[in-house]
Amino acid sequence: MKSFVSIVLSAVVTAVFFEGVLVLWCFVNISQNEKVSKPQVVEVEPPPEIDPLPPVTPEPKPERQSETSPPEREEPEVVNESTKFVGPPQPEARLPFVMNISRFDNGLMLQGSIPSKEVKDAIFQAAASAVEGGEVFNRLKYSPKTENPEWLPHLPEMVLTFFAHTGGEHELTIVDERLILGGSVPEEGAKAGILAMAGEFSSGALKIESELPIDSKLMGKLPEFSRQKPEVVLAEAEASVPGVLDETPENEESSEGERETVEDRSFYGPAVGPPEEENAVVYVSTSKGESKTPTTSMETEEATETSKPKKPIRDDGKPLIFYFETGSAEILPDDREKVQRAIQRASTPRSIVYITAYADHRGSYQLNKKLSLARAERVRDAIFSGQIADEVTAEITAKSDSQSEKRNVGGKVSDEALRRSRRVVVEVYHLKS
Repeated sequence: MKSFVSIVLSAVVTAVFFEGVLVLWCFVNISQNEKVSKPQVVEVEPPPEIDPLPPVTPEPKPERQSETSPPEREEPEVVNESTKFVGPPQPEARLPFVMNISRFDNGLMLQGSIPSKEVKDAIFQAAASAVEGGEVFNRLKYSPKTENPEWLPHLPEMVLTFFAHTGGEHELTIVDERLILGGSVPEEGAKAGILAMAGEFSSGALKIESELPIDSKLMGKLPEFSRQKPEVVLAEAEASVPGVLDETPENEESSEGERETVEDRSFYGPAVGPPEEENAVVYVSTSKGESKTPTTSMETEEATETSKPKKPIRDDGKPLIFYFETGSAEILPDDREKVQRAIQRASTPRSIVYITAYADHRGSYQLNKKLSLARAERVRDAIFSGQIADEVTAEITAKSDSQSEKRNVGGKVSDEALRRSRRVVVEVYHLKS
């Protein structure tokens, strides 16, 4: 009996214990849930005070113009995009004058913009004369928008004198109102002469900068200093300065009616054919090359024929043809033997040596005519320097443009056709007794 009571008591005590534990657990959970669900209060600073915006005053409406008064015209405004500066329209400014002539291979390279076509051609001719047979690469461009200074007509003379009396890597540059001279001179007198001429040339309009060292090795290779006058006539160029410009573009149609692009003749200048009424220069020389007053004949094949004696007898040999490099009047080494043959043919008394010179179509008419004349005179002097008979005369005909060139497809001329055009033809006739 006692054991049964003990068991019941133990069960009751255990049940009471677990019930107390369960009540305690429930109380703890309820307390934690109340803490989590309770909202937290965060203090927030009030926003700063903002000043109220000023009242907007409406702009007054423009007064309406009367119907009788015309509306005012506003001047156009020019906006510079780099600075956003607004101002009145600016007058069109001319391009600054820039030119450079420097050593290139065995000749000269000409670059720049020239406002006169006559002066541009004269500069090319002066450079060709200065290098004596060396090749001249002409990249001078005619630009009517370039500044036209007063010293421009004298620039060819400056170019010819400078490059004829300097050596080495000589260079002449005009930029930013400066005349820059570089190169070697044989002696102090040549240097002083060049600098004096440079100052006289620009009349103080250009600042002279020079580097002209003395090179005694050039002594004897260069001529003694003297003012060199170009063979070309610059009367038209001088008349165009200042202010009067030739407005004809470089690619204007030539007298042949063919339009050529600037690129086709960028190294040779514009191709301007001779007018039909132009004459060729004819010189009549006595024996030993003594020149008489030049005469003229029309530049046609018929005129050449009528200028010969009525009953001449040509020798048995064929015409002798001398070919020349571009811009050069020097006889090529391969043609020296032809000079001796011409001397032999002129050994008969009362002979007449007819010398006809040509230039290819590139370049201006006036310059090509003078170049043809220089070639003819060089051949004549070479022939008359030999042992020829008495009473032998030479008649020279200088032509500006050869008519024998055949154009290829595309309107261009082959190099071989150009080479054959740069020629001097020598014929020897004997008069009947």
